Amino acid sequence: MHTWSSRKSLNDFMELQPVIQELKNPAVVERHWQEIMRITGHKWRTDPDLFKLQNLVDANLLRVVDEVIDIASSSVREAEVETKFRAQEALWKDQELKFSEFKHRGPIILKGDDTSTKREALDESSLAINSMLSSRYCAFMRDTIQGFLHKLVRVSEIIAQWVEVQSTWQYLEAVFAGGDIMKQLPQEAKRFAMIDKAWQKIMNKANEMPNVLEFCYENELLQNLPNLKEQLDECQRKLSLYLEQKRNLFPRFYFVSDTVLLEILSQASDPQSIQPHLASIFDGLASVRFERIKPKEAGAQPYFQIVEMISGEGESLMMREPTPCVGNVEDWLNRLCAGMTATVREVVKASVTELSTLLGNTNYLGSIIERYPAQVSLLMLQFFWTADVTECITKVSCVHVGRNPPPHAQSATR
Repeated sequence: MHTWSSRKSLNDFMELQPVIQELKNPAVVERHWQEIMRITGHKWRTDPDLFKLQNLVDANLLRVVDEVIDIASSSVREAEVETKFRAQEALWKDQELKFSEFKHRGPIILKGDDTSTKREALDESSLAINSMLSSRYCAFMRDTIQGFLHKLVRVSEIIAQWVEVQSTWQYLEAVFAGGDIMKQLPQEAKRFAMIDKAWQKIMNKANEMPNVLEFCYENELLQNLPNLKEQLDECQRKLSLYLEQKRNLFPRFYFVSDTVLLEILSQASDPQSIQPHLASIFDGLASVRFERIKPKEAGAQPYFQIVEMISGEGESLMMREPTPCVGNVEDWLNRLCAGMTATVREVVKASVTELSTLLGNTNYLGSIIERYPAQVSLLMLQFFWTADVTECITKVSCVHVGRNPPPHAQSATR
Protein backbone atom coordinates (compact mmCIF):
# COMPACT_ATOMS: atom_id res chain seq x y z
CA MET A 1 0.00 0.00 0.00
CA HIS A 2 2.83 2.37 0.88
CA THR A 3 4.51 1.50 -2.41
CA TRP A 4 1.35 2.30 -4.33
CA SER A 5 1.03 5.69 -2.60
CA SER A 6 4.63 6.55 -3.40
CA ARG A 7 4.19 5.56 -7.02
CA LYS A 8 1.04 7.72 -7.28
CA SER A 9 2.83 10.71 -5.76
CA LEU A 10 5.68 10.25 -8.21
CA ASN A 11 3.27 10.01 -11.16
CA ASP A 12 1.43 13.12 -9.99
CA PHE A 13 4.70 14.99 -9.72
CA MET A 14 5.71 13.92 -13.22
CA GLU A 15 2.37 15.19 -14.56
CA LEU A 16 2.91 18.43 -12.64
CA GLN A 17 6.35 18.95 -14.18
CA PRO A 18 5.13 20.78 -17.36
CA VAL A 19 2.99 23.08 -15.22
CA ILE A 20 5.96 23.90 -13.01
CA GLN A 21 8.01 24.68 -16.11
CA GLU A 22 5.34 27.14 -17.24
CA LEU A 23 5.28 28.78 -13.82
CA LYS A 24 9.07 29.23 -13.84
CA ASN A 25 8.67 31.99 -16.46
CA PRO A 26 9.87 35.39 -15.09
CA ALA A 27 6.67 36.91 -16.48
CA VAL A 28 4.70 35.15 -13.72
CA VAL A 29 4.60 37.74 -10.95
CA GLU A 30 2.75 38.28 -7.68
CA ARG A 31 -0.67 38.98 -9.21
CA HIS A 32 -0.53 35.69 -11.12
CA TRP A 33 0.32 33.72 -7.96
CA GLN A 34 -2.58 35.39 -6.19
CA GLU A 35 -4.91 34.29 -8.99
CA ILE A 36 -3.60 30.70 -8.79
CA MET A 37 -4.17 30.71 -5.02
CA ARG A 38 -7.72 31.91 -5.60
CA ILE A 39 -8.68 29.13 -8.02
CA THR A 40 -6.94 26.37 -6.00
CA GLY A 41 -8.18 27.54 -2.62
CA HIS A 42 -4.68 27.24 -1.11
CA LYS A 43 -2.51 30.02 0.33
CA TRP A 44 1.28 30.15 0.55
CA ARG A 45 4.09 32.64 0.86
CA THR A 46 5.66 33.73 -2.43
CA ASP A 47 8.86 35.12 -0.90
CA PRO A 48 11.86 33.43 -2.58
CA ASP A 49 13.19 32.21 0.78
CA LEU A 50 9.85 30.71 1.88
CA PHE A 51 8.29 29.49 -1.35
CA LYS A 52 8.58 25.68 -1.73
CA LEU A 53 7.76 23.17 -4.41
CA GLN A 54 5.64 21.35 -1.86
CA ASN A 55 3.25 24.33 -1.89
CA LEU A 56 2.38 23.57 -5.50
CA VAL A 57 2.04 19.85 -4.84
CA ASP A 58 -0.25 20.50 -1.88
CA ALA A 59 -2.38 22.88 -3.97
CA ASN A 60 -3.23 19.98 -6.27
CA LEU A 61 -2.68 22.03 -9.42
CA LEU A 62 -3.65 19.11 -11.61
CA ARG A 63 -7.30 19.80 -10.75
CA VAL A 64 -7.08 23.18 -12.45
CA VAL A 65 -4.17 22.53 -14.78
CA ASP A 66 -5.79 24.23 -17.82
CA GLU A 67 -6.55 27.39 -15.89
CA VAL A 68 -3.04 27.52 -14.41
CA ILE A 69 -1.40 27.08 -17.82
CA ASP A 70 -3.67 29.79 -19.23
CA ILE A 71 -2.55 32.15 -16.44
CA ALA A 72 1.09 31.36 -17.20
CA SER A 73 0.62 31.90 -20.93
CA SER A 74 -1.25 35.15 -20.34
CA SER A 75 1.60 36.38 -18.16
CA VAL A 76 3.92 36.32 -21.19
CA ARG A 77 1.51 38.40 -23.28
CA GLU A 78 0.98 40.78 -20.38
CA ALA A 79 4.73 41.19 -20.01
CA GLU A 80 4.99 42.07 -23.70
CA VAL A 81 2.28 44.73 -23.29
CA GLU A 82 4.00 46.15 -20.22
CA THR A 83 7.39 46.21 -21.97
CA LYS A 84 5.95 48.15 -24.91
CA PHE A 85 4.16 50.54 -22.58
CA ARG A 86 7.26 51.18 -20.46
CA ALA A 87 9.17 51.88 -23.68
CA GLN A 88 6.64 54.59 -24.56
CA GLU A 89 6.93 56.04 -21.05
CA ALA A 90 10.72 56.07 -21.34
CA LEU A 91 10.50 57.68 -24.78
CA TRP A 92 8.63 60.69 -23.42
CA LYS A 93 10.33 60.92 -20.06
CA ASP A 94 13.22 63.05 -21.36
CA GLN A 95 11.71 64.65 -24.48
CA GLU A 96 12.35 68.41 -24.43
CA LEU A 97 11.01 71.35 -26.40
CA LYS A 98 13.42 73.31 -28.57
CA PHE A 99 13.19 77.04 -29.26
CA SER A 100 14.39 79.51 -31.90
CA GLU A 101 15.57 83.10 -31.69
CA PHE A 102 13.05 85.74 -32.77
CA LYS A 103 14.20 89.20 -33.86
CA HIS A 104 16.98 89.41 -31.28
CA ARG A 105 14.38 89.03 -28.52
CA GLY A 106 15.71 85.66 -27.43
CA PRO A 107 14.47 82.07 -27.93
CA ILE A 108 10.77 82.89 -27.65
CA ILE A 109 9.25 80.77 -30.43
CA LEU A 110 8.95 77.02 -30.83
CA LYS A 111 11.46 75.57 -33.27
CA GLY A 112 9.42 74.63 -36.32
CA ASP A 113 10.99 71.37 -37.53
CA ASP A 114 11.50 69.99 -34.01
CA THR A 115 7.92 70.80 -33.01
CA SER A 116 6.56 69.11 -36.15
CA THR A 117 8.65 66.02 -35.39
CA LYS A 118 7.33 65.87 -31.83
CA ARG A 119 3.74 66.24 -32.97
CA GLU A 120 4.22 63.32 -35.36
CA ALA A 121 5.83 61.29 -32.57
CA LEU A 122 2.89 62.05 -30.26
CA ASP A 123 0.48 60.79 -32.90
CA GLU A 124 2.53 57.63 -33.42
CA SER A 125 2.73 56.97 -29.66
CA SER A 126 -1.02 57.50 -29.30
CA LEU A 127 -1.68 54.97 -32.05
CA ALA A 128 0.69 52.45 -30.45
CA ILE A 129 -0.94 52.84 -27.03
CA ASN A 130 -4.43 52.58 -28.52
CA SER A 131 -3.30 49.30 -30.06
CA MET A 132 -2.22 48.08 -26.61
CA LEU A 133 -5.62 48.99 -25.16
CA SER A 134 -7.34 46.86 -27.79
CA SER A 135 -5.58 43.77 -26.39
CA ARG A 136 -7.23 41.77 -23.59
CA TYR A 137 -3.80 41.32 -22.00
CA CYS A 138 -3.66 44.96 -20.88
CA ALA A 139 -6.45 44.56 -18.30
CA PHE A 140 -4.02 44.46 -15.34
CA MET A 141 -2.80 48.00 -16.12
CA ARG A 142 -5.56 49.42 -18.29
CA ASP A 143 -6.10 52.45 -16.04
CA THR A 144 -2.39 53.32 -16.14
CA ILE A 145 -2.24 53.01 -19.93
CA GLN A 146 -5.42 55.03 -20.41
CA GLY A 147 -4.12 57.74 -18.09
CA PHE A 148 -0.88 58.03 -20.08
CA LEU A 149 -2.79 58.05 -23.38
CA HIS A 150 -4.99 60.86 -22.08
CA LYS A 151 -1.87 62.83 -21.18
CA LEU A 152 -0.33 62.33 -24.65
CA VAL A 153 -3.54 63.33 -26.42
CA ARG A 154 -3.90 66.40 -24.22
CA VAL A 155 -0.28 67.41 -24.79
CA SER A 156 -0.75 66.98 -28.55
CA GLU A 157 -3.81 69.26 -28.44
CA ILE A 158 -1.92 71.83 -26.35
CA ILE A 159 1.05 71.91 -28.74
CA ALA A 160 -1.32 72.29 -31.71
CA GLN A 161 -2.99 75.24 -29.98
CA TRP A 162 0.41 76.60 -28.97
CA VAL A 163 1.59 76.55 -32.60
CA GLU A 164 -1.64 78.25 -33.72
CA VAL A 165 -1.28 80.97 -31.08
CA GLN A 166 2.38 81.43 -32.03
CA SER A 167 1.51 81.85 -35.71
CA THR A 168 -1.10 84.53 -34.94
CA TRP A 169 1.23 86.24 -32.46
CA GLN A 170 4.07 86.40 -35.02
CA TYR A 171 1.71 87.82 -37.65
CA LEU A 172 0.37 90.53 -35.34
CA GLU A 173 3.81 91.24 -33.87
CA ALA A 174 4.99 92.22 -37.35
CA VAL A 175 1.90 94.40 -37.77
CA PHE A 176 2.13 96.29 -34.49
CA ALA A 177 5.91 96.61 -34.65
CA GLY A 178 5.40 99.42 -37.17
CA GLY A 179 4.51 102.80 -35.75
CA ASP A 180 1.98 103.65 -38.49
CA ILE A 181 -0.44 100.83 -37.58
CA MET A 182 -0.06 101.58 -33.87
CA LYS A 183 -1.18 105.16 -34.52
CA GLN A 184 -4.20 103.98 -36.49
CA LEU A 185 -5.25 101.32 -33.94
CA PRO A 186 -4.07 102.56 -30.51
CA GLN A 187 -6.47 100.40 -28.45
CA GLU A 188 -5.54 97.21 -30.27
CA ALA A 189 -1.87 98.16 -29.98
CA LYS A 190 -2.30 98.33 -26.19
CA ARG A 191 -4.12 95.01 -26.18
CA PHE A 192 -1.35 93.40 -28.19
CA ALA A 193 1.31 94.84 -25.87
CA MET A 194 -0.34 92.94 -22.98
CA ILE A 195 -0.54 89.78 -25.08
CA ASP A 196 3.11 90.17 -25.99
CA LYS A 197 4.13 90.33 -22.32
CA ALA A 198 2.08 87.21 -21.54
CA TRP A 199 3.67 85.38 -24.48
CA GLN A 200 7.16 86.36 -23.36
CA LYS A 201 6.39 85.07 -19.86
CA ILE A 202 5.15 81.71 -21.17
CA MET A 203 8.18 81.23 -23.40
CA ASN A 204 10.64 82.20 -20.65
CA LYS A 205 9.07 79.60 -18.37
CA ALA A 206 9.14 77.01 -21.16
CA ASN A 207 12.89 77.61 -21.55
CA GLU A 208 13.33 76.99 -17.82
CA MET A 209 11.23 73.79 -17.88
CA PRO A 210 11.52 72.38 -21.41
CA ASN A 211 10.28 68.82 -20.67
CA VAL A 212 7.39 68.25 -23.06
CA LEU A 213 5.04 66.34 -20.75
CA GLU A 214 5.80 68.32 -17.62
CA PHE A 215 5.41 71.78 -19.14
CA CYS A 216 2.53 71.12 -21.54
CA TYR A 217 0.47 69.39 -18.88
CA GLU A 218 1.06 72.21 -16.42
CA ASN A 219 -2.20 73.92 -15.36
CA GLU A 220 -1.04 77.49 -16.02
CA LEU A 221 -0.39 76.77 -19.69
CA LEU A 222 -3.77 75.07 -20.04
CA GLN A 223 -5.41 78.27 -18.81
CA ASN A 224 -3.20 80.82 -20.56
CA LEU A 225 -3.25 79.53 -24.13
CA PRO A 226 -7.06 79.70 -24.63
CA ASN A 227 -7.08 83.20 -23.14
CA LEU A 228 -4.23 84.33 -25.39
CA LYS A 229 -5.97 82.86 -28.43
CA GLU A 230 -9.17 84.71 -27.57
CA GLN A 231 -7.31 88.02 -27.20
CA LEU A 232 -5.34 87.49 -30.42
CA ASP A 233 -8.52 86.62 -32.33
CA GLU A 234 -10.08 89.87 -31.11
CA CYS A 235 -7.01 91.82 -32.28
CA GLN A 236 -7.17 90.11 -35.64
CA ARG A 237 -10.91 90.81 -35.95
CA LYS A 238 -10.37 94.53 -35.31
CA LEU A 239 -7.47 94.51 -37.75
CA SER A 240 -9.66 92.91 -40.44
CA LEU A 241 -12.29 95.61 -39.91
CA TYR A 242 -9.57 98.24 -40.25
CA LEU A 243 -8.35 96.70 -43.53
CA GLU A 244 -11.93 96.54 -44.81
CA GLN A 245 -12.32 100.27 -44.11
CA LYS A 246 -9.13 101.00 -46.05
CA ARG A 247 -10.37 98.91 -48.98
CA ASN A 248 -13.66 100.78 -49.00
CA LEU A 249 -11.73 104.06 -49.17
CA PHE A 250 -9.49 102.78 -51.97
CA PRO A 251 -11.16 99.78 -53.71
CA ARG A 252 -8.00 98.78 -55.60
CA PHE A 253 -6.70 97.46 -52.25
CA TYR A 254 -9.02 94.50 -52.88
CA PHE A 255 -6.48 93.37 -55.49
CA VAL A 256 -3.85 92.62 -52.82
CA SER A 257 -3.77 90.20 -49.90
CA ASP A 258 -4.10 91.21 -46.25
CA THR A 259 -0.38 90.65 -45.77
CA VAL A 260 0.58 92.97 -48.64
CA LEU A 261 -1.96 95.59 -47.58
CA LEU A 262 -0.61 95.55 -44.04
CA GLU A 263 2.90 95.98 -45.41
CA ILE A 264 1.74 99.00 -47.42
CA LEU A 265 -0.10 100.56 -44.49
CA SER A 266 2.68 99.87 -42.00
CA GLN A 267 5.13 101.81 -44.21
CA ALA A 268 2.75 104.63 -45.08
CA SER A 269 5.26 107.22 -43.87
CA ASP A 270 7.59 106.14 -46.69
CA PRO A 271 5.67 106.51 -50.00
CA GLN A 272 8.50 104.91 -52.00
CA SER A 273 7.92 101.59 -50.20
CA ILE A 274 4.81 101.06 -52.34
CA GLN A 275 6.88 100.54 -55.51
CA PRO A 276 6.98 96.68 -55.32
CA HIS A 277 3.17 96.53 -55.05
CA LEU A 278 2.15 98.99 -57.78
CA ALA A 279 1.82 96.27 -60.44
CA SER A 280 -0.69 94.44 -58.21
CA ILE A 281 -2.75 97.57 -57.59
CA PHE A 282 -2.61 99.02 -61.13
CA ASP A 283 -2.68 96.55 -64.01
CA GLY A 284 -0.70 98.65 -66.50
CA LEU A 285 1.67 100.35 -64.08
CA ALA A 286 5.05 98.90 -63.14
CA SER A 287 6.55 101.83 -61.24
CA VAL A 288 6.47 105.56 -60.74
CA ARG A 289 9.15 108.20 -60.39
CA PHE A 290 9.21 110.13 -57.15
CA GLU A 291 10.56 113.60 -56.64
CA ARG A 292 11.50 114.94 -53.21
CA ILE A 293 10.15 118.41 -52.51
CA LYS A 294 11.57 120.75 -49.89
CA PRO A 295 8.98 123.44 -49.07
CA LYS A 296 10.26 126.98 -48.75
CA GLU A 297 8.06 127.70 -45.73
CA ALA A 298 9.88 127.61 -42.41
CA GLY A 299 9.23 124.45 -40.44
CA ALA A 300 7.45 122.67 -43.30
CA GLN A 301 8.42 119.02 -43.73
CA PRO A 302 9.85 117.68 -47.01
CA TYR A 303 7.57 115.35 -48.94
CA PHE A 304 7.54 113.20 -52.07
CA GLN A 305 5.45 113.69 -55.17
CA ILE A 306 4.89 111.41 -58.16
CA VAL A 307 5.93 113.03 -61.43
CA GLU A 308 6.07 110.15 -63.91
CA MET A 309 4.41 106.76 -64.45
CA ILE A 310 6.21 103.85 -66.12
CA SER A 311 4.75 100.71 -67.70
CA GLY A 312 6.16 97.20 -67.61
CA GLU A 313 7.40 97.69 -71.16
CA GLY A 314 9.43 100.71 -70.13
CA GLU A 315 7.14 103.33 -71.67
CA SER A 316 6.59 106.40 -69.53
CA LEU A 317 4.28 109.38 -69.23
CA MET A 318 4.94 112.57 -67.33
CA MET A 319 2.08 113.38 -64.99
CA ARG A 320 -0.11 116.28 -66.11
CA GLU A 321 0.20 117.53 -62.55
CA PRO A 322 2.50 115.95 -59.93
CA THR A 323 0.71 113.94 -57.24
CA PRO A 324 1.84 114.93 -53.71
CA CYS A 325 2.22 111.87 -51.44
CA VAL A 326 0.97 113.42 -48.23
CA GLY A 327 -1.69 112.24 -45.79
CA ASN A 328 -3.04 108.70 -45.62
CA VAL A 329 -1.76 106.32 -48.27
CA GLU A 330 -5.28 105.63 -49.59
CA ASP A 331 -5.83 109.38 -50.04
CA TRP A 332 -2.79 110.05 -52.20
CA LEU A 333 -3.36 106.81 -54.14
CA ASN A 334 -6.84 108.10 -55.01
CA ARG A 335 -5.21 111.35 -56.12
CA LEU A 336 -2.76 109.31 -58.19
CA CYS A 337 -5.67 107.51 -59.89
CA ALA A 338 -7.31 110.81 -60.74
CA GLY A 339 -3.98 112.23 -61.94
CA MET A 340 -3.29 109.23 -64.17
CA THR A 341 -6.77 109.48 -65.70
CA ALA A 342 -6.34 113.19 -66.40
CA THR A 343 -2.87 112.61 -67.86
CA VAL A 344 -3.98 109.82 -70.19
CA ARG A 345 -7.04 111.81 -71.27
CA GLU A 346 -4.86 114.79 -72.15
CA VAL A 347 -2.35 112.68 -74.11
CA VAL A 348 -5.11 110.91 -76.04
CA LYS A 349 -6.80 114.23 -76.80
CA ALA A 350 -3.51 115.71 -78.06
CA SER A 351 -2.81 112.68 -80.25
CA VAL A 352 -6.29 112.70 -81.77
CA THR A 353 -6.07 116.42 -82.44
CA GLU A 354 -2.74 115.95 -84.20
CA LEU A 355 -4.07 112.97 -86.12
CA SER A 356 -7.15 114.83 -87.35
CA THR A 357 -4.93 117.19 -89.35
CA LEU A 358 -3.43 114.25 -91.25
CA LEU A 359 -6.50 112.35 -92.46
CA GLY A 360 -5.78 111.28 -96.01
CA ASN A 361 -2.05 111.92 -95.58
CA THR A 362 -0.13 109.01 -94.08
CA ASN A 363 3.36 110.37 -94.71
CA TYR A 364 3.81 111.60 -91.17
CA LEU A 365 1.81 108.87 -89.42
CA GLY A 366 4.87 106.84 -88.41
CA SER A 367 6.59 109.76 -86.74
CA ILE A 368 3.44 110.58 -84.77
CA ILE A 369 3.05 107.00 -83.56
CA GLU A 370 6.63 106.95 -82.28
CA ARG A 371 6.02 110.01 -80.13
CA TYR A 372 3.18 108.42 -78.14
CA PRO A 373 2.85 105.28 -75.98
CA ALA A 374 1.77 102.11 -77.78
CA GLN A 375 -1.77 102.10 -76.36
CA VAL A 376 -2.31 105.72 -77.42
CA SER A 377 -0.91 104.95 -80.88
CA LEU A 378 -3.30 102.01 -81.27
CA LEU A 379 -6.16 104.30 -80.32
CA MET A 380 -5.00 106.83 -82.93
CA LEU A 381 -4.94 104.11 -85.60
CA GLN A 382 -8.47 103.13 -84.63
CA PHE A 383 -9.54 106.74 -85.12
CA PHE A 384 -7.80 106.80 -88.51
CA TRP A 385 -9.40 103.50 -89.53
CA THR A 386 -12.83 104.64 -88.34
CA ALA A 387 -12.55 107.89 -90.30
CA ASP A 388 -11.49 106.01 -93.45
CA VAL A 389 -14.32 103.48 -93.16
CA THR A 390 -16.81 106.28 -92.52
CA GLU A 391 -15.75 108.00 -95.75
CA CYS A 392 -16.12 104.75 -97.70
CA ILE A 393 -19.60 104.15 -96.33
CA THR A 394 -20.54 107.74 -97.11
CA LYS A 395 -19.37 107.33 -100.73
CA VAL A 396 -21.30 104.10 -101.22
CA SER A 397 -24.42 105.67 -99.72
CA CYS A 398 -24.17 108.70 -102.02
CA VAL A 399 -23.73 106.53 -105.14
CA HIS A 400 -26.77 104.47 -104.13
CA VAL A 401 -29.02 107.54 -103.99
CA GLY A 402 -27.60 109.08 -107.18
CA ARG A 403 -25.63 111.88 -105.63
CA ASN A 404 -21.93 112.67 -105.93
CA PRO A 405 -19.89 111.89 -102.83
CA PRO A 406 -18.15 114.74 -101.06
CA PRO A 407 -14.54 115.43 -102.17
CA HIS A 408 -12.96 113.89 -99.04
CA ALA A 409 -14.85 110.61 -99.66
CA GLN A 410 -13.63 110.47 -103.27
CA SER A 411 -10.02 110.88 -102.21
CA ALA A 412 -10.37 108.32 -99.44
CA THR A 413 -11.52 105.60 -101.84
CA ARG A 414 -9.04 106.07 -104.64
